[in-house]
Amino acid sequence: MSITKYKAFLKVAELGSLTKAAQALGYSQPNVSHMIKTLENEFGFSLFIRSKDSCTLTKNGESILYYCSQIVKNDDLLHASVQGIYGLLTGSIRIGATNSNMIDFVPKVIHRFTTSYSGIELLPRELGAENVVRELKSGNIDVAFIEEEAVPDELKKYFTPLYKDPLCVILPPNHPLTALDKVPSDRIKGCDFILPIVPGTDNVSEFSDVLSRMNPNIRYKAASDLAIFGMVENNLGISIMSKEMTKYLRCKVESREFAEDLSRTQGVLVSSDEHITPAVQEFISVAKTVELE
Repeated sequence: MSITKYKAFLKVAELGSLTKAAQALGYSQPNVSHMIKTLENEFGFSLFIRSKDSCTLTKNGESILYYCSQIVKNDDLLHASVQGIYGLLTGSIRIGATNSNMIDFVPKVIHRFTTSYSGIELLPRELGAENVVRELKSGNIDVAFIEEEAVPDELKKYFTPLYKDPLCVILPPNHPLTALDKVPSDRIKGCDFILPIVPGTDNVSEFSDVLSRMNPNIRYKAASDLAIFGMVENNLGISIMSKEMTKYLRCKVESREFAEDLSRTQGVLVSSDEHITPAVQEFISVAKTVELE
């Protein structure tokens, strides 16, 4: 069984184009087309609806996509395990991370890991919490950095806590609450507030549980952290976000931690501990050694 044609199938499905898939894989377009045709002959049905500029999965193609991805994944696991037996660490690690993790922690882990293991390719992707979980379950990423609250119950046993991420109040420079070193959560009640929402939604906020106890006066909503900082800077209200998000922004705003211990536990998640490659195991070990300032 040739794994190459399964990889070609997955890449065409991902990019929606024979030409783009060929470029990504380093093959000629006719070669990739031949591999897809070979698979279609083996299965006895079409995998794609082809047009001049694109390829769209047929329903039959969609139905086997997951299983083909598992074939490729297990082949990678097999080779990684064999290499691990010989004491080698090679291959690649596909990383998914939420925005607050990608801003500081994950880059530090990647830097420390690549210093010791330059032969392993790291492929990070920034994703929303729901997408991180979905991509992990589907086998499209090998490891995820995510807050504990977003981990589904069936995966909690595969979650490793790494650090506490405090929540902060974001304030205009002239706001009365800037006089406080730390802000009691009940001081947020009634304040004009900019609600951070999950991109693609109208009202879903990752801070809903915390905010339900504070009862702020929600005046505006925004999905972009930069938009929230700009709105706060222009005195449209105050907001709340991860402390990690405040490190590299240069807007004229103030941030204060809460007087109470309001924080999220951030950590690393895998879909199973039975088939982790030696490279992923070492990557997680390195992540455990990284500390934030």
